[in-house]
Amino acid sequence: MRIPTYFAILFFVLFPRLSFAVTVDLNITAISTNPLNQGDTVTYSYIVTNSSVAEDATGVIFSTALPTALIFSSVASPEGSCSPGATIICTIPVIAKLTLATIEIKASINEFGSYTHTAIVTSDQVEANPADNSVQLSTTLTDTRLESSAGGSCDFALTLFLILMLRLIYATKPRQIVMEVIKQ
Repeated sequence: MRIPTYFAILFFVLFPRLSFAVTVDLNITAISTNPLNQGDTVTYSYIVTNSSVAEDATGVIFSTALPTALIFSSVASPEGSCSPGATIICTIPVIAKLTLATIEIKASINEFGSYTHTAIVTSDQVEANPADNSVQLSTTLTDTRLESSAGGSCDFALTLFLILMLRLIYATKPRQIVMEVIKQ
């Protein structure tokens, strides 16, 4: 009955670099809300999935650094614990095979512009596909006010209202308005 032992020894002699490391396949996806006005809250929702059919992911670390234009409000992960700071870090002890964990970050934005940040996830195990362990998100806050020709600003809704009113006036009395313009 020693023959299987000899085959095992022979196998490792012939293939010494072969490794039987435990691998997982973590991936991260994200969605965010886009703010409409200054001071609005932006919510970033991250989903970390362990696509491995064989192994649980242990010691999972999620990290991201929000742009300085975003004012941090809160971070939460039901599956782990999170610590805010210049870099937000969430530690998730275990993500079982074929399951997921969620992280939600809320922040407010007060400056117009486009802001991008990257979130990364790692674990204690060897990663089968490290290319999908990060995600990049962009948030844009645009100024919806229109500049008038006099240099001041006017509200978009007011401008739209005035344009619609002028169209209504021109549509109901086109001949009268044309005649008045010609007389001047």
